[in-house]
Amino acid sequence: MTAETVWALGLETESNRQCPPKVVSLSTRRVAGRAGAAALAAYPGGGVTTGDLLAELRETRTDMARVVEAAAHPERAFVVVPIQAVKAWMEREPDAWAKVVEWFGANGKALVQV
Repeated sequence: MTAETVWALGLETESNRQCPPKVVSLSTRRVAGRAGAAALAAYPGGGVTTGDLLAELRETRTDMARVVEAAAHPERAFVVVPIQAVKAWMEREPDAWAKVVEWFGANGKALVQV
């Protein structure tokens, strides 16, 4: 990962420069957050489309839609997100976060937490 990649995603922080990133490969088998099982039950077999997910995420008070939009590009295998953001999403919007995790796994994307 280059500094340009982090900057292009608008996720650069002082801590990014000092701590190495943690790469988390997401799969539908390991859904983070309390609402993981509920989200998988709501979308059996990973039936959520990118458009449907983005529409739902734009109604939340988070910036998860921006992360999914960044990851949705076919040439992008990963996105960089601050760990604090992931923790906040898990607490504030556990259902939406579980759907994002499911989408990442279904699309073979990885989340780099810094």
